[in-house]
Amino acid sequence: MPPDSADPQDDNLTVQAGGTLKVANDKKDKFALTTTLTVVEGEVAFAAKGPIVTPTGCGNRCMIRVWTDTASAGSFTPVSDQDLTAAAAAGNEVDYARTLKKGDKIRYEGDLDVTLSSASGDAKVRRHRTKDKPA
Repeated sequence: MPPDSADPQDDNLTVQAGGTLKVANDKKDKFALTTTLTVVEGEVAFAAKGPIVTPTGCGNRCMIRVWTDTASAGSFTPVSDQDLTAAAAAGNEVDYARTLKKGDKIRYEGDLDVTLSSASGDAKVRRHRTKDKPA
């Protein structure tokens, strides 16, 4: 069996004032990666939608999990399933939104449709993706 390929390289995302940016994983890796977004500059609104349970063949990441970390906390806190689905029309759908300020982080697994938007000037976000599964 060939060894796992390396993690994708980190990248910097720019969200222009008043604009939105879709954040997507590579199609072949979307169920294999944990993504961490860190706000480097500005403030962004994070919005995530998708199924709470992903389809068969999801690479052991069949349940959507999300964690948050504020600049002052310094450690990730899991977001409950109830919070992830609170705004959704159905209990099996993720509809989660949160405003992130400079230094805040959000981490998620699985196939979420993530959109970042900025209403107060340009924002910069660092995206780190890894195949390591968080605890």
